[in-house]
Amino acid sequence: MTTLAELVQAFMVVKTAINRRSRINQELAKISHLHGIPHLYEMERLISSGSVPVSMLTPQDLGLLEAIDPIQMPQTIMKAMASNQNSTIGMRIAVTMVKEMYPHAKIVEIPGNLLNAPTGSVLVHACNTWGMWGAGFARQLREKYPAAYRFYRNYCMTARRGPNGVFGLLGRCLVIPPQMADIERHHTYHWIACIFTKISPGCSSNWGATWTNTAFALEDMHIQVEALQHSGVNGLYPGKYWTCRFNAGNFNIPWSRTREILASRVPEAVVVSWNGMD
Repeated sequence: MTTLAELVQAFMVVKTAINRRSRINQELAKISHLHGIPHLYEMERLISSGSVPVSMLTPQDLGLLEAIDPIQMPQTIMKAMASNQNSTIGMRIAVTMVKEMYPHAKIVEIPGNLLNAPTGSVLVHACNTWGMWGAGFARQLREKYPAAYRFYRNYCMTARRGPNGVFGLLGRCLVIPPQMADIERHHTYHWIACIFTKISPGCSSNWGATWTNTAFALEDMHIQVEALQHSGVNGLYPGKYWTCRFNAGNFNIPWSRTREILASRVPEAVVVSWNGMD
């Protein structure tokens, strides 16, 4: 026989669901006059904030996403290919969908273009201590953010003249704040976390040493980012971690172990790979 306490509990569950639905309808009503890209931008904002579930995307929204970038929606992930600024919407919605499927996941992996990560994100990538962003994602960073590249290169050149030379940077992280010259060029910005995992560019012949350096560098990164989230630089504050499959590209090191290290050193991160590749 159902007890009074069970009836009250069931009533509260129903009431909560009704109130939730009412709030969702109110949010959707506020943007009902919008169409096309403006509507999709507002839906992305509501979904990212948790105000509206992904299932509320309209057929028009999904059609627009597909027109912006071809997408596929298997049961466990929505794949949003990123080739322009509008793809930031698709990437963030893809992250939300994966988190709905796996709410306790610390590391979320989606395909896309890491340079289209949300403004203010911390872009994490592995670096050599020579001061060279010559290939892979590092080269893309150099081309988009030349001022940040000069910051990184000057940092490495200064370290060379130090008592430990380039060896002193191994296992450490350089967090580059958004550079004003780069912001003026793109009207958007990212923080860049350079984790020093090896000395020279190219493939690594010592995976163990690279993984050890990765662990220490990620710890150093997180300490710095936590401090910057309170202090900021020029009124800007770092957001969440967005990363490529670092160490796995030009360094040619298996991603699975690096992923384990990443998950053990940061609260959460989004890993973006181009079309599912490194």
